[in-house]
Amino acid sequence: MDLRNLTQLYTFIDVAETMSFSHTAQRLSITQPAVSRHIKELETAVGVPLLDRRHQGLAMTEVGYALLAHAETIRASVQQMQREMANIDGDVVGHLKVGVTPVWEFLIPRLLEEFKARHPRFEFSLLPGNNFEVVDLMRRRTIHLGFVAEDPGIKEFDAIPVLDDELVIVAPPGHDLLKDMPVPPSALNGVPLIRRGEESVTAHICKLYLNTIGVRVNTVMELESHDAIKRAAKEGHGVAMVSTYAVQKELDDGSLVQIQLEAPPCTRSLFVLRDRTRFFSPTQNAFIAVVAESVAVN
Repeated sequence: MDLRNLTQLYTFIDVAETMSFSHTAQRLSITQPAVSRHIKELETAVGVPLLDRRHQGLAMTEVGYALLAHAETIRASVQQMQREMANIDGDVVGHLKVGVTPVWEFLIPRLLEEFKARHPRFEFSLLPGNNFEVVDLMRRRTIHLGFVAEDPGIKEFDAIPVLDDELVIVAPPGHDLLKDMPVPPSALNGVPLIRRGEESVTAHICKLYLNTIGVRVNTVMELESHDAIKRAAKEGHGVAMVSTYAVQKELDDGSLVQIQLEAPPCTRSLFVLRDRTRFFSPTQNAFIAVVAESVAVN
């Protein structure tokens, strides 16, 4: 099999999408005979028909379907190569895929807006997940960067601390614990607590912190989203322990109030993961720089 021209593969992909030589010709701004020639040359190189030419139209052969998958992979690789070559020249362009844990979902939109204002040619995809899922996406090279709430301690990854976060306990206005603050940790003993599920890094940190300050936890709900936790707290089902970034809007509008404790704050670092075994483009450097700069300003 001798494939000397990517144009043949690209034309074949378009034909597979339109199932029409004439529509493909219009899409590519070439003649219909040119489309037919590209497909014929590709079939000659492969050695078998890729399309079943019927009176009622075109249909893909089994070999055609198999080749299509490879052709699409080749086109994607070439496009990625072109983006990375542009980045090497210092022009911040391309498509960055980023995994984000729940707490980062409250931060990334603003950071993305700031970055795109400086680099409008930049494209961005967000893949949400918990810490374990984002790390798995990094391992499988599905994403370029991972924004996580804990350093996974994997030697292939650089874990860059970029932001400090505080986990706070909040309650709806009028809650008994808000009447005389700060309150001793013992005041939380037996109080209904709403928090993230067991697989959450935040849940692990909350349990460790409350145990350290001597609180006997009475967990009544384990929910998978910050919005669900905040809604349950507003409805009076218990107090909630969440990131300040996740609850900042509610603290500002007064729908939830932080319970001040006579104890040290519960703080942690938030990280950006990058794979040190992969090419690290100027796009990734530029985005991390924007994150660091925004954190310093705010």
